[in-house]
Amino acid sequence: MGSSNLPGVALRRAQSILRWDRRPSLWSHAFLLVGGGEIREVALHSRAGHFPEPADNAITEATLAHYGDPKRDPNVALLAVKMDAEE
Repeated sequence: MGSSNLPGVALRRAQSILRWDRRPSLWSHAFLLVGGGEIREVALHSRAGHFPEPADNAITEATLAHYGDPKRDPNVALLAVKMDAEE
């Protein structure tokens, strides 16, 4: 995700120092889809309304509905990785 809220913009601008062209990144957040519209994320700013627990390695549960506003999250990419049982 590339969020346009304050935490997302700040993170993308901070990433610019690591880029060869010094432009802000398009991406500020990533999460895993676990099915049924549910996701698992490690968020700097949780939209689910609760803060991560250290005992859970900061992984929180949320839904895709938290990221459904195209004005708030204008950049979206989906990566799919397929693995067989041996991998």
